[in-house]
Amino acid sequence: MSKESEYAFPVGLIQNGETVSWNLGMTLRDWFAGMAMQGMIIGFMERTGDIDEETIANVAYKQADAMLKAQNQKPPDCAGGHEVTNENQKPH
Repeated sequence: MSKESEYAFPVGLIQNGETVSWNLGMTLRDWFAGMAMQGMIIGFMERTGDIDEETIANVAYKQADAMLKAQNQKPPDCAGGHEVTNENQKPH
């Protein structure tokens, strides 16, 4: 499954211990775009007092696409080159 078609909040309906149906929620792309859009709206309002909905929507999805692309890249090393383990969550 590509990142664009993964879902942000899938929820299964469980009856008698078995998943009988799924509500897939929104895609990760839609979630990322919505989060990016919030900051853009505030920025537009502070600078211009107006909102250009079409521009905000287009730029929000460009940002979402960039975030999905960045997910496929190797993460940078931790500061100082220390690893965090799952065992104790402290750098060693």
